[in-house]
Parts: sequence; structure tokens; C-alpha cells
Amino acid sequence: MSIKNITYLDLIEACQKTGCLACTLTQEMVESYIRMLFHEHINDPPSRDKLRHSQGLCYQHIWTAIDGQLGNALGAAIISNDVIGKLLQDLNEINFENNRLSKFRKLLNPGNNPSLLTPEKDCPVCLHQKLVEERVLKTLVATVQKQELISAIKDSDGICLPHLRQSLGMNASAQSHQLLLDLARDRWEKLAEELSEFIRKNDYRFSKEGFGSERDSWLRATGILKGNRPKRAQT
Repeated sequence: MSIKNITYLDLIEACQKTGCLACTLTQEMVESYIRMLFHEHINDPPSRDKLRHSQGLCYQHIWTAIDGQLGNALGAAIISNDVIGKLLQDLNEINFENNRLSKFRKLLNPGNNPSLLTPEKDCPVCLHQKLVEERVLKTLVATVQKQELISAIKDSDGICLPHLRQSLGMNASAQSHQLLLDLARDRWEKLAEELSEFIRKNDYRFSKEGFGSERDSWLRATGILKGNRPKRAQT
């Protein structure tokens, strides 16, 4: 499954939503990928083979598929059945009593303890997410000097620290990197003021003043420092 082209207009649209714009856009594209995997590619032989050797999706992404209702019970059953079938085949090649580890001998670590029954490939959604994230950030550093995008970022929650670090490590002009830093500084200064006000109003001497826009500053600050909050499971 290919990755769609990302333009600065996609970044501007992401700015209109809560949280880091890069996290938001990446998550939307990852969710679209998971939905397509379950509904259009679950019986595709190459996709099935990749999932079989990656032992399905990783912890994070299989529960994202299930709890976010991006996948379905039949798709999950097909993936699990393939994985368990392969694991049962692998078990036939492991026999500690007879010291028979067959192909798994190459997986022994320096301590001579077998690292067995581990995935042979990475989670396909993790690989897709990495590619999407890279494309989002490349678009960001390439177009951040556009005035329309600058204005949108200033009016948004900004860019989280992990994505800012990644952006600064990409090839771009000094002006683009400096602009990213300036935009981050502006957001952090405003957030620091709100956090200080939130902390002050938690003092019993000022608790009767009531909270304003700083009420959720602690949540927004966590998102800026660590990335967007994962979506909650459906109940």
C-alpha cells in the first residue's frame, strides 16, 4: 500500500485539530492504513505472508485496530490463525532436551540463551508509520516558510518535542530550522505562563479564583513534550 503525497495544505488542516500537527496527521494516515489492511488486503497473499512473519501487528497497533474499531473480528482471527499456525510449525524445530534448535540456533545471543519464537519481521504498521512520519516532517521543513502555514502553526498547539527534534535533523535551510525553533519558543513561552498560573491557582490561597484557559495546560504540556495522547479504547 502506497503513501499518499503530503502537501503543506494537509499540514494546515492538521493545525486546526488538537495536539501536535505532525502526530495528528501521522495518526490519521496510520489509522487509514490499518483500516485498509483489514478491509481490503487481509486475504492478499503478500500481506498475509508479511503478517505471518511479523507475528501480526505489534501490541500498540493491534489494540488500536480493535479498540478503535478500525479492523474487524474476522480479520483479527485470520491474522491470529496464520501466526499460531506458523508458531506451531516453529515449535517442531525446538527441542531443548535433545539440544535440537535447528534454524533457531542462529538466533542465540552471546549469553547462549536462545531468543526463540520472536518475530522475523517488523510490524508492517510500524514500518508504514515510520515512512509516513518521515514524509510529514519532510513536507514540514520544506514548506514551513509559507506564510499561510506559519499562521496556522501559530494558531495551533504547535509541534511536539520529539517531532521538532526529528525535523531539526533533516536537510533544510538554516532559515527553516530557525523558524521551527522560533515557533516552538513562542508556543513554549505561552505554555509556561499557563502552567505557572495553573500551579499558582492550585495554592489554597488562590484556589477560589477559578481556572481559565490554563485549566488543561498540564495536559497540553504533556502532549508537547511527549507527543499526542493515544486515543482511548472504545467501551
